[in-house]
Amino acid sequence: YWRGVVALVLASIGIAAVLSLALPKVYSAQASGFVGYGGANRSVGEASVQDNLAKSRAASYVDIARSRATAEDVIRALGLTESPNTLVDNVTVQQPKDTVLVKITSRASSPEKAQRLADAWVAALARQVAAIEDPSNSGLTLRLVPIEQAALPTAPTSPNTRLNLALGLALGLLLGLGYALLRNQLDRRITTSDRFDVE
Repeated sequence: YWRGVVALVLASIGIAAVLSLALPKVYSAQASGFVGYGGANRSVGEASVQDNLAKSRAASYVDIARSRATAEDVIRALGLTESPNTLVDNVTVQQPKDTVLVKITSRASSPEKAQRLADAWVAALARQVAAIEDPSNSGLTLRLVPIEQAALPTAPTSPNTRLNLALGLALGLLLGLGYALLRNQLDRRITTSDRFDVE
């Protein structure tokens, strides 16, 4: 039944390829900010306390990064027309454990949009943190400093064409195996011959 098996495998791969071409492409970019203290000439004890404070505060900045106020700041900065809620859904915010880093990952329909959105989001978060932590603009409190700009994505993160084709191949093989087993069970033809001696 190899013809049927091959046909099912090719059909599954073809469907996976068509779906990969039909689905909209999504690009991702990531930018980072560093949470630090604005003061200088700190003693070892002060530095240790402030670093621990920065780590604990960095976790709360994740919520600020996903706030409506930050999204509205980004919309004004880039001149976007999307709603804040829609924009927030296109952004992922992470604070790696035991670090003072805040990582912003943005998703958009083009590499350039994803890059601009990630960089603008870190800058907007820095402004929101400054407004909360240092309303008098003294420069002597915790702040978020953009430290790594987003690189221009070179390939879409979705759809994953290679993964889709691999899944199509696997599904086709499973369907082909099932087809072959079913045909074998339903096949009542005589495939062997016995020799009878007639006296």
